Amino acid sequence: MIPPDRQFDLPPWRRGLYVVLGSFFVGLGALGAFLPLLPTTPFLLLASFFYVRSSPRLNQRLLRSRLLGGFLRDWQQRGGVRREVKVLALAVVAVGVTASIMLGNLPAWGIGLLLTLAAIGITVVIRLPVVADESAPQTQRADADEQAAAELSGVEANY
Repeated sequence: MIPPDRQFDLPPWRRGLYVVLGSFFVGLGALGAFLPLLPTTPFLLLASFFYVRSSPRLNQRLLRSRLLGGFLRDWQQRGGVRREVKVLALAVVAVGVTASIMLGNLPAWGIGLLLTLAAIGITVVIRLPVVADESAPQTQRADADEQAAAELSGVEANY
């Protein structure tokens, strides 16, 4: 982590580079939410890493995102993912791999590579720690997520 007195002491070119890199990793993370073999969490963590150092405003936007924010907040605050996220990820991998094999007209080596990569992805997803899902209704949980994002951004502003 960057010491508090150096966080905003980046040369303008480096701050710009970090914004570009953060945006690039947000894009990859968003694709990973829909593509079975592309991970989401590492890209979002990298995006947050670069945004915290270059643009706390963009990091707050990322944390408040309806599509990606909850996932990232769970990982940052609680060190894991919710069970339904794991189930959805495994289902997307299964559907994506099955569709690719059945519709893709892949050679045998392509199918082997696809199955190997899918097995690696499934192993990673299965090994992710699960955090308890609050029993609160969805609207209360969304409010709690927004409050947590605001608290997180306040903590980051102090660094």
